[in-house]
Amino acid sequence: MTHDILLITSLVISLGAGSAAILMAHSLERKYRLPALSTWFYLEILRVIFGFYGLAAPLLASRMLPELFPDGDVVSFLALLLPMLGLPFLIALWYLFIRLCRQLAGHEVPGLFTLLFFSSFALLLLAGSLTAIYMYQGLDGYDPALRRMLKPGGIILSVIVLVAGMMVLWIRPRYPEGSKSRQMTTLLPLLFAVPHVIYFILSLTLPGRFRTDPLLLVLYFAADLPALIWYFKYLERQHVPAGASGQPVETLESFFERYDLSPREQEIVAGICNGMTNQQIADKLFISIHTVKSHSHSIYEKTGVNNRVQLVNLIRNRTSKA
Repeated sequence: MTHDILLITSLVISLGAGSAAILMAHSLERKYRLPALSTWFYLEILRVIFGFYGLAAPLLASRMLPELFPDGDVVSFLALLLPMLGLPFLIALWYLFIRLCRQLAGHEVPGLFTLLFFSSFALLLLAGSLTAIYMYQGLDGYDPALRRMLKPGGIILSVIVLVAGMMVLWIRPRYPEGSKSRQMTTLLPLLFAVPHVIYFILSLTLPGRFRTDPLLLVLYFAADLPALIWYFKYLERQHVPAGASGQPVETLESFFERYDLSPREQEIVAGICNGMTNQQIADKLFISIHTVKSHSHSIYEKTGVNNRVQLVNLIRNRTSKA
């Protein structure tokens, strides 16, 4: 009876944590209309789906099915089959995590990477399906060690994906050194990593007993909440909500900070947005036209544009005023 209460409590807390992550990501996506938040929203949905098939359902099966199927092989096979049903969702979750990290770092996912990623894991999924068929055919005497290999294998692949996403945020952010956005890409990976690493370590070290599985279930569903809550606070400080058009906007000051523009560069940006020529900007600021061109080139490099037209369009798309 105590075990049943513990199981139900852990399921309620886990689903509550998963639902909270989905609702928070959805709320932020509707408020700020950032591509990364849309990806994060779908990532949290997939986390809950896989958590049900890969973790909660096998736990329920191991608790309830022995009474219906006294044959232990049947229960063991179902404990293998249920995570296999969740495997496609786990693969899609890994992809969305890499995509999220690239978007947070200011990049998009190349189409070739997407093709190679899903092609590789399609082969993995096929191999897993063939393994399940093999185990079904030999249900009266299969080796249970094959089932025990799934958990560490999944954890190893998850760690690889986690490290890859962290490296994208740490090594390849588009934001200038010292900017708030650069600080975000430094801290956010740690908030992602710490809860997941704790979960991975406990999954491999705690004994596989019923009294420890509910704890792992709660840890899994709540693992993304610290990163989501911190990113929510970051957006409140650095962004303003999307305008009526639904496009993401930020203040002009935060735009300058995002791209680490110096006070002089900010003055030149203001002149460009007002339609002034290089000579007019030079006359107004009492500097040479060569200095204006040098600063303009630096501005283009920092913001990732090639000319003043692209710069003005970028500012108009990203800010509430230009």
